[in-house]
Amino acid sequence: MISRNRKFLIILGSIWLLDGLMQFKPLMFTQNFVTSVIWPNTWYQPMDIAYPIYLAGKIILINVTGFDIIFGSIQVAIGLLLITGKYTKAVIIFSVIWSVAVWWIGEGFGSLFTGQASLLTGAPGAVILYALVGIILYPSRDAEKAEINSRKIARYSLGFLFIMGFILQMQPYYFISRNVTWSLSVNWFLKMSGFQSLLFDFFIAGLFLCTGIGFIIFRDRKNIFSYISIALSIFIWIPGEMFGQIYTALGTDPNSGVILLILSLMSMYPIRHAVTHPLPGSSVPAIRTVNFQKF
Repeated sequence: MISRNRKFLIILGSIWLLDGLMQFKPLMFTQNFVTSVIWPNTWYQPMDIAYPIYLAGKIILINVTGFDIIFGSIQVAIGLLLITGKYTKAVIIFSVIWSVAVWWIGEGFGSLFTGQASLLTGAPGAVILYALVGIILYPSRDAEKAEINSRKIARYSLGFLFIMGFILQMQPYYFISRNVTWSLSVNWFLKMSGFQSLLFDFFIAGLFLCTGIGFIIFRDRKNIFSYISIALSIFIWIPGEMFGQIYTALGTDPNSGVILLILSLMSMYPIRHAVTHPLPGSSVPAIRTVNFQKF
């Protein structure tokens, strides 16, 4: 039987594979890869972060096709190896290193240093969350203990991420009403629901804070906050990020919402149901329990 953690590694590998394949979109072989994907990560960034991104873009422009093939191939290879379970430990270590490089050059550290980052727009960056999931699922000799630890770490990680989401949503940039939806895909949602922009900002920030604190403090609540996190992740991914706009010509990944969703599923404990005694009229309950796990 495939272990729970192994199933999540297959899912992570599938996302890496998808990222790699999307790197081969026709427009990615043109200078648009640099001018519309790489260089926009310099906007509003400190010079120490922006200049290396600009310089990397200049280097890529020397041979866009060649670099794009290399980048896409690396991600396809990471995905296939994680799916097949070949050299898993080495692949996870390499993927973490690769993720940090892509996080800087390809995502501008999730815009965390611009004063405009939000969980709703992809902060802290999808690829660094890939690295986080890979670290959590790093194989261990004791599979059962590894699964228990992965749940705990996933819960604490989500707690930290949602508290960070609250802090980001409380940035002065979002106190200006129009800025709440200026760069968000949720603009259509706000119009449909009748939410005022600033009211929505406080509402979503409050949800992030309560969920984050819940994961860290109320550890005996088991799956309650995992279900809340699932709902928030779906909201972030669909109306917030519009599936990472993977359907566009320059969409290269499904964005952070889907990884938050995976972390939410990873954080869930097994659901336990006591089995009653099969003999009619017996007052003695059965001792054993049955565990039902989705993953």
